[in-house]
Amino acid sequence: MNADMIRGALIITPEYPPKVLGQTSLRAQQLAKRLRDEGLLVSALVHDDVLVGNFIEDSIRVVRISNPIRTYYSVLTVEMFLTTQFIREGKKLMEGEMVDLIISFEWLTLASACALNMGFRVPLVGVVQSTEPQRSAWRRDPLSITIESFEKALLSKVDLVVPYSTQTMNVLSDYYHVDQKKIVHFDLQSEYATKALLSLVDKGGDEDESPDVDMGVSS
Repeated sequence: MNADMIRGALIITPEYPPKVLGQTSLRAQQLAKRLRDEGLLVSALVHDDVLVGNFIEDSIRVVRISNPIRTYYSVLTVEMFLTTQFIREGKKLMEGEMVDLIISFEWLTLASACALNMGFRVPLVGVVQSTEPQRSAWRRDPLSITIESFEKALLSKVDLVVPYSTQTMNVLSDYYHVDQKKIVHFDLQSEYATKALLSLVDKGGDEDESPDVDMGVSS
């Protein structure tokens, strides 16, 4: 697909300014601004338990959702409840913001991004800064094994995988066995990155087709 045919992009991320816990937040914001500068209608769907609501910031629609359950025992519980929230709000954005591309940051957003990808039949790019083996120093405890399994299964469904380092790329290829044809390693912070990313995206299905989507989440 010609990059000029992509009208809008939805970025799903666990953090976005002013919530900054690591590099994900600023990287997601920077990518959103660069896509905006390319003429795309950009929306960011973000987890934020403090600042919640629908905002327009620098001509980018930012929808911040909170976790409905504040007491939990595991990060997997957080992921489960956030996924339902991301899908519900993501469905609204997909239907109202001319979204032709979904970009997922980190494993916490992958399940919801894959659900929207399958429901609306638009391409999905997964930005992977690190994998669970890297984050856990290759521990084999039950939590790490479960998260690793999630990542492997969901990344196999992603159309394009963008690792942030050579080490991450090697884990994705050699250990997760992600199809090497889907792995594209370049610096998303570089000036050429946005054009390169858009040039690699291929929109599936009939452009004039408007699928009737039931995501299984009530509005």
